[in-house]
Amino acid sequence: MVVADVSSFVAAAPRPAARADARRLPFADGSFGGVSALWMLNHLDEPIEALREIRRVLQPGGRSVFGGAVDRARSWWQTVAMTTNRCQDRRPKP
Repeated sequence: MVVADVSSFVAAAPRPAARADARRLPFADGSFGGVSALWMLNHLDEPIEALREIRRVLQPGGRSVFGGAVDRARSWWQTVAMTTNRCQDRRPKP
């Protein structure tokens, strides 16, 4: 597990940790078998960049977990679903 957060609080996180923007993660393609985005996507004006980065750093067949606050204007899950649909996997097929 690696903790990544844009805030300075990451300095107090368990190691390994990286101060990083979710829209530009400092990890190679396919680095992780799983990614969790907890209590952060709802803070982004447009989460699609972060979701694309999650997809990029996931290994093929990797899993992602999302959690956060619900937007009163529309369902948070609808937002994630719509964004994920726009975040198609554009990696070359083997």
